[in-house]
Amino acid sequence: MLFNSITVRLDRMTERSFLSPIMSYFIDALAAVIPCPKENVYLFSLQDDADGTSKVLNVSFSVAHVDGTGFYHPDVLRERVYLNRETLTKLATVQILPFEDDLCVREPCLNYERCVTVLKFGNASSGFIASDTVLFRPIYPVTTFACRCPQGFTGSKEHYLCDTEVNLCYSSPCHNNGTCEIREGGYICFCPEGYLGEQCETDLKSERDTCKSNPPCSFDAIRTCIQKTGQPNLICEECDTVTDDEHYTPLCELKTRSFMKGAFLTFPSLKQRHRLTVSLKFATQAQSGLLLYNGRYNERHDFLALEIWESDIRFSFSLGDEKVARVLAHVPGGVSDGRWHSVYLTYHNRTATVAIDGCDVRLALEHGKRLGEKWDCAARIMKQLEPRCDRPQETCHRFLDLTGPLQIGGVPAGYSGEGQISAHYFDGCISEVKIDNRPLNLAAYVSDNGTIPGCPQKRPRCSARPCRNGGVCVDGWNAFRCHCPSGWGGRDCSDSISAPWRFEGNGRLTFNPLLRPIQLPWINALSIRTLQSNAFLMSVQVGQNSTAVLSISEGRLRYTYDGESLVLASSTPLNDGEWHRLEAAWMGAEIKLSVDYGDGGADTVPFHEKIQGMYIGKIVIGAPDTSQQEHDNYEGCVEDVRVGGGSAAASLSRPTSRESVLDGCPGLDSDGECPAEGGCPSPPAAVCQPKWGGGAKCECTVGRVGHLCQPVCELDPCINGGRCVEDQMDEKGYRCVCNSTEYTGRHCEQARSQPCPAGWWGEPVCGPCKCNVLAGYNPDCDKKTGKCRCRENHYRPAISDTIGGGSLLEVCLPCDCYHVGSRGSQCDHETGQCRCREGVIGLKCDTCPNAYAEVTLSGCKVVYDGCPRSAAADIWWPRTAFDSEATEACPKGAHGRASRRCDDKLGGWQQPDLFNCTSEKFVELREQLGNIKRGQLQVTTFVAVKLAADLRRAATDPKLVGRLYGADVLVTFELLR
Repeated sequence: MLFNSITVRLDRMTERSFLSPIMSYFIDALAAVIPCPKENVYLFSLQDDADGTSKVLNVSFSVAHVDGTGFYHPDVLRERVYLNRETLTKLATVQILPFEDDLCVREPCLNYERCVTVLKFGNASSGFIASDTVLFRPIYPVTTFACRCPQGFTGSKEHYLCDTEVNLCYSSPCHNNGTCEIREGGYICFCPEGYLGEQCETDLKSERDTCKSNPPCSFDAIRTCIQKTGQPNLICEECDTVTDDEHYTPLCELKTRSFMKGAFLTFPSLKQRHRLTVSLKFATQAQSGLLLYNGRYNERHDFLALEIWESDIRFSFSLGDEKVARVLAHVPGGVSDGRWHSVYLTYHNRTATVAIDGCDVRLALEHGKRLGEKWDCAARIMKQLEPRCDRPQETCHRFLDLTGPLQIGGVPAGYSGEGQISAHYFDGCISEVKIDNRPLNLAAYVSDNGTIPGCPQKRPRCSARPCRNGGVCVDGWNAFRCHCPSGWGGRDCSDSISAPWRFEGNGRLTFNPLLRPIQLPWINALSIRTLQSNAFLMSVQVGQNSTAVLSISEGRLRYTYDGESLVLASSTPLNDGEWHRLEAAWMGAEIKLSVDYGDGGADTVPFHEKIQGMYIGKIVIGAPDTSQQEHDNYEGCVEDVRVGGGSAAASLSRPTSRESVLDGCPGLDSDGECPAEGGCPSPPAAVCQPKWGGGAKCECTVGRVGHLCQPVCELDPCINGGRCVEDQMDEKGYRCVCNSTEYTGRHCEQARSQPCPAGWWGEPVCGPCKCNVLAGYNPDCDKKTGKCRCRENHYRPAISDTIGGGSLLEVCLPCDCYHVGSRGSQCDHETGQCRCREGVIGLKCDTCPNAYAEVTLSGCKVVYDGCPRSAAADIWWPRTAFDSEATEACPKGAHGRASRRCDDKLGGWQQPDLFNCTSEKFVELREQLGNIKRGQLQVTTFVAVKLAADLRRAATDPKLVGRLYGADVLVTFELLR
């Protein structure tokens, strides 16, 4: 129970105050959020401590499983409390504080060792804590820490140093030609088409019935595993009766979810400290949002966060020293356009790299500035440590130590982390999340707070063929968009419209509509096509003194009424030379701004000006009719201008005044080809796309980069002697041929680990030696063969088998050379014979040929007045006079005194008497036997069963087989009697 407990901190609370109805409220609240029966909540410790100026009470508890199989793991309890802290506070009527950080936050361990907290029993209070209604006897646990070398790390010189990371792909674990890649503490297999599984072990094209023998379909969804006749590939169908199958993997693992404000998913904490990769896809129109966050339970110190920030991708992290490192990547037009974008994040040894939409990271980092804005798609930052941290013994924050849960799409209400993240939620869809290249099943969460399976915003709407009169339908964000032919407009191309007008920076249209009172909803709308970033579009006079103005500001829609402006921040750029529909709709106390009927962005904001019943005056398009001009005159095309109430808004086609405005809107060059002065390189280096308004857009073909679309190999993307080879089959258009004996990786950036560190062997990939250290073997083995060898000053004896051949024992025995009689501590590696001084004999050089001689530094010397110093029964007996008895401590592993008599009439030393020795396994049994005889221990059923079990373990100890001492036998006899 103690090892499965957690401690919660209550603000402004004392022990006596808690022992009241608050205690019952607290237990009921825990039972509600875990959830479990309140009888399963066990409180065992209350401790006051001072937290600044306020009193804080530490309450420790465990929670038992409903089925009685044990207790909930502490991580589960922390997650439930962390996610429901506000609910707990309300139900328990006491403020629940964030978790206190543990001892490991200081990173007290050396090298790559992982610090783990260890809860031990401290003491049981001899007194009670009492209030008027409750009597409580607490126990007080003690929290300490331990340092452990995690899997995947070892020592470079000594195995226990834990200062080197090793590649666990050494055993070639991936089957069926799968590719193995290192990850922290393990590996990941990339399977070829037709195979799946942790090690690519499942063959989807196998003739055996995989569905019946080993159905791999996810159990987190409604699923059917089938193998159709003539189509042997395994298929999982009916993943969900509601969500489209495109949002599931072939094994019915959910890969896509939709998020909105306040919604998020919770998964177990990321345990990686040194090496991590994260990839995902997302779609949104929001300028900011939180894609992923993982921190500590106290919402301070170590954390990592992946965000959308001003339509760019930003990654932030801290190692616990309160200094936040941030890196920003950008793509032209930003990522807030409602389209799917991908992000790939790598973190290795305090260096973070983030890339967008399959960006070639090396080219972007090395040559991005001269290749153009498109190559801002990747960025990297390295967190520098203080110079003192170069010394391993210095306590520094070197690693990510994340304890809190992994949050996707947002953080819980009440999140209190300061300076870590800018956005607390995400409005959009997230898909194909992978941690260390391993897909994350978005249906296998710890907690789901309001997310929706799939992505309704990206559901195809063009399948219903909504566009009329020859319009071309394009799916967009939560909407569809129709590209209408000339003469048609409206959302579905059903409205007949007049020909467009063209403005060249000096034109103006003026309309004087009939005097009719404004009715809600009131619409101001028009369609534009321009390359301007800032321009006046249209003004509408409202009443006598008010004016509503539509304009472009930094490529975004801006709507101003009497000096108060609204900007549609989520809008797509309006100055891209494409037709866009702009609309401002007054609806009571709010205004809705939209671009392209919502596909290009939409937002509804409070606006408390009253316009209903007022009259519309003059309407001006293209250039303001005032001397005070805040905007540039408009250059571009305009069509389908509407001002009025709802769907009945009048289309303005007959201006009362027209100044320097042309009819029609020219499209691309008539032949659809790039102009000669477009500046694009000749095919096949590039594909030229003519732009509206003149000029051209060059798209380099695969394997060509930069403004001039030069061959990518001319930029030398391969390092460490790697050779660049053009490859049109590769998605980047090239591949690197590495020096296979030294480097590997996409750009030959990964050095192979040679020579292998201590405890590892092999080439080109190191594998563990697997030598049994407890059996006397050296943890380091032969670097070429992997053969184990004995430790220094150990030997492996040869024994004869039944047919006379030789075989080796599976253990290495210590040489134990007697330092006085030998010439060193080493012995023969097979026989164990030590190198003896002249005249000295014995395997360990501890014996003289003459029974009355003893071993000295000058050889054997006879002792005439007693028995010589000698070894027997694993005890060294001192020189002893005749007719005397020597006593010494029992051999190692036993307690008591042994004796040996020296008798000249019987030939000197007699056999040692070890009867009074007691093996360590029997010492506690002897003490319990004494307590029973003195009446201090009553023999109950529990005591009898425990003593019998302890006696059995002691008597069957392999180390004691065949060498029980007399006291051991006597204790056994007394207990059994």
